[in-house]
Amino acid sequence: MEIDASCLTWEGQQFQGKAAIVEKLSSLPFQKIQHSITAQDHQPTPDSCIISMVVGQLKADEDPIMGFHQMFL
Repeated sequence: MEIDASCLTWEGQQFQGKAAIVEKLSSLPFQKIQHSITAQDHQPTPDSCIISMVVGQLKADEDPIMGFHQMFL
């Protein structure tokens, strides 16, 4: 897969390609973030890919801990 085919959806906004994704992630307002992964599941797809679901908690700056889930293909 070519890196410029990568895409990110963040709170309803879509970003495609490495430059757009890096720009979005760099513009986020927090300075530090900590992740704690509590579960992950991975399944093969019929077209020789892998779909992964990651669930956990994160803490950004001094904000309260919040849950997250993320899917990767």
